[in-house]
Amino acid sequence: NDDAIRSAALLTRVVASAVAEGVQARAGQAAGDAKPEAGAGEPLAEWETELLTQATAGADAAAPEAAAGDAPAAE
Repeated sequence: NDDAIRSAALLTRVVASAVAEGVQARAGQAAGDAKPEAGAGEPLAEWETELLTQATAGADAAAPEAAAGDAPAAE
């Protein structure tokens, strides 16, 4: 039973990770590079929107930190 629980948890994590990567990849595509897909006009689900905002917030937070490290210190 423990093995079944672990395998179900592992499978769930793998599928969730693949879905998250796919959503982020789909959002990161340039608008003019590919033909529009059949579902391209569909609105994002609530969890997809949260995932994208978390990903962009993480990228935005890293940018000011890098810029602050490049600035000379005032003496």
